[in-house]
Amino acid sequence: MNSDQIDGEYSKPPVKHDEEAGQGSNVPVHHVASLEMVQNYMLQERMRNRKSLLWVSSIFLCTVLVILGVFLLVGVFVMRHTNETFKRVDKIEVQTAKATRDAQAMAGKIRAIESEGSNTIAAVKHTEVRRLKERTILKSNLKRFSEWVAVNSEKDSAELRTLREQLAELEKTRIEREKELAELRKTYREMLSMVGIMKPGNVTPASIVPSNNVNRPVVHVANPLEIDRPKLDLDALDDVKEIKFANGDKYKGQFKNEFCHGRGIFTHASGDVYEGSFKDDMRHGDGTLTYGNGDVYSGSFLNNLRHGKGMLVSSGKYQYEGYYHNNLKEGTGILTFENGDTYNGEFKKDLRDGQGRYVYSDGSRYEGKFSKGKKHGRGIYTSASGAIYEGEFRNGKRDGNAVYTYPDGAKLKGCWKNGNFVGAQNTGQ
Repeated sequence: MNSDQIDGEYSKPPVKHDEEAGQGSNVPVHHVASLEMVQNYMLQERMRNRKSLLWVSSIFLCTVLVILGVFLLVGVFVMRHTNETFKRVDKIEVQTAKATRDAQAMAGKIRAIESEGSNTIAAVKHTEVRRLKERTILKSNLKRFSEWVAVNSEKDSAELRTLREQLAELEKTRIEREKELAELRKTYREMLSMVGIMKPGNVTPASIVPSNNVNRPVVHVANPLEIDRPKLDLDALDDVKEIKFANGDKYKGQFKNEFCHGRGIFTHASGDVYEGSFKDDMRHGDGTLTYGNGDVYSGSFLNNLRHGKGMLVSSGKYQYEGYYHNNLKEGTGILTFENGDTYNGEFKKDLRDGQGRYVYSDGSRYEGKFSKGKKHGRGIYTSASGAIYEGEFRNGKRDGNAVYTYPDGAKLKGCWKNGNFVGAQNTGQ
């Protein structure tokens, strides 16, 4: 920029009069020199500003370039590592899929192990129960064996002493004792016949009816169960031994591994007598148990309990022919009471339960459902006079809708509640 441009851009300062210029200063001012000084100052300022602007622009440009370079480097780094990341992600996905398959396979194995564990626990419990039972039997057998050993040891000692002292008289004593035993058996059988003890196979429903009711109608049981009860002949068996226990029990029969096993007769100190099959010191199989109170059961046993088909004659009370389960009446059977009443039907837990037919000694009868020993459900009751009630029962009483037929044929349809008639509609003559 030249002086002419400067003169054009800036207007010249106004010329003051001498008197004004001379006021306040005694130094004369040269106008041309002052103008040049101002112009030089302005040129210096412009150059200084241009340099500052150039430096600022350069710094800003460098900063932008640095930032762009950093962004470029970051982009290259990110791109490079993004590819690696994608590869790692793909690898992780493959590993995840494999891990999922392994986890599913492991879950299947765990379920299989749990199932096997449940089966193992059940087997262990079953084994524990069986071992507990075996231990109980073993304790009982050990006790009996120790008693048997003690008894036989004493007996052997006495016999040895007797052999030493009276060897010549032993054979004679044995013969005499056998004769006495035969006489005792004969006397015992005669006493049984005198007191009138009935054999289980010869008991009939009529035989338990008291003599003062001989004119009462007796119900004849249809299709009675055939139970074979042959008398046990120990003389025909092999390896028969006889032992006595310290508590008064006696056993005569077959043994296996020092246990009562096979056929034999066990007489309890309480008066109970069992005659039949044994297994591991327990009643097992067919046999006859005569209780001390006179009751007699003849039939199947399982682990000392009545189980299967059998007959029980309760002295002066009732006779039952049918099936048992764990010592209780279970299944079908025929129950005949002392007064002549008879029930033929289903049992559950020792009670009449299910479908059955009950015939009373006076000629009346009920046929239908039972529950816990009582008429319960739908059934038909026919009285001795011929009247018929056909309908619902509840806890042994008439309860619900029913049809009552009179002996003359007239019918009454109505409702009963707790054995009482509550409402009816006459259906005709």
